[in-house]
Amino acid sequence: MVPLGDRIRARRKELRLSQGDLAERAGMTASFISQVERDVTSPSIDSLYKISKALDVPVFYFLLEPEPK
Repeated sequence: MVPLGDRIRARRKELRLSQGDLAERAGMTASFISQVERDVTSPSIDSLYKISKALDVPVFYFLLEPEPK
């Protein structure tokens, strides 16, 4: 299982966004985004929704396991 923080970081990097860019888009602080990406804290459903919207993916993108290749 890929940790949530790793999935968020990977998607953010795909879009070539900094943590500050993502934080601004999601209406959060860069510090909070950093903590989520490092799995220090877990985002609430509301926060995860805002992050997913800022990263242009549906919220379930971060909740479902990727298909094995």
